[in-house]
Amino acid sequence: PDAAVSHYSNTQSIDPSEAKYPLFLAQVQIKQNKIDDAKANLLRSARIDPDQAVAWATLAELALRENKPGVALQHVARARQIEPGVTDWRIIEARAFKRSNKPEDAIKLLVGLDQAERYSPAILQIMGECYGMLSRQADAAAMYAAASEANPSSAAIALSAAEWYVRLNQPEQARKFVQRASVLGDPNAKKMLEQIK
Repeated sequence: PDAAVSHYSNTQSIDPSEAKYPLFLAQVQIKQNKIDDAKANLLRSARIDPDQAVAWATLAELALRENKPGVALQHVARARQIEPGVTDWRIIEARAFKRSNKPEDAIKLLVGLDQAERYSPAILQIMGECYGMLSRQADAAAMYAAASEANPSSAAIALSAAEWYVRLNQPEQARKFVQRASVLGDPNAKKMLEQIK
């Protein structure tokens, strides 16, 4: 990483009009946990080329790490304006909405994704947490159940479906999904199955 920092710093000095150098430098600095330096380079990169969605999205991600969801929403809005079809930017925006205590906005942002994306673990987690914030446990359970039916080889999704049905006090439904997780080898499923009985 130190060699990469040196390399990108030098190339940035040689060609200060190239937006990728400060962007790459910032990505290395993030790995080194030099967040202030990274932010400065991301902003430099965005000034050189304002249409770099990744720079704005990375600034949004850093704002979320600093628990500044309002700032994150501003930055990710720029990224989504530039590249509206990128799911990663939508996920960052949904997390920022959730952190801003706007779970309905986060759900609206994600519910329209196609099934393959919507049933990815990251999106399921965000939507499940948002449904929980809204006391819509039945919606979370139904979402995880549908995801488990669509991904029958995922023990983690099946176990999550079971957990939501346990919260709803629906042991039959919970048992169905925890048994699936158990067959798929999830080590926590056996313990949960004993608790459901």
